[in-house]
Amino acid sequence: MIRRFDISISCASCIKKINKVFSQYKDIKYSINLIEKMLIVEADENKYPSNFIIDLINQSGYVGMEI
Repeated sequence: MIRRFDISISCASCIKKINKVFSQYKDIKYSINLIEKMLIVEADENKYPSNFIIDLINQSGYVGMEI
């Protein structure tokens, strides 16, 4: 399932920090849109619920919210 999250990023360095955390999960496909400040995630919702994804965003040092 594809889900979208607003994220509080502002630069390429922010993307690097998010990539560092998400790259540990090989079965989560994701992309980051800096202009729209959006994280698009494709992953098993049962294995990786939205709260888990938000926690990963928070671990990166940013605030995330599902939209």
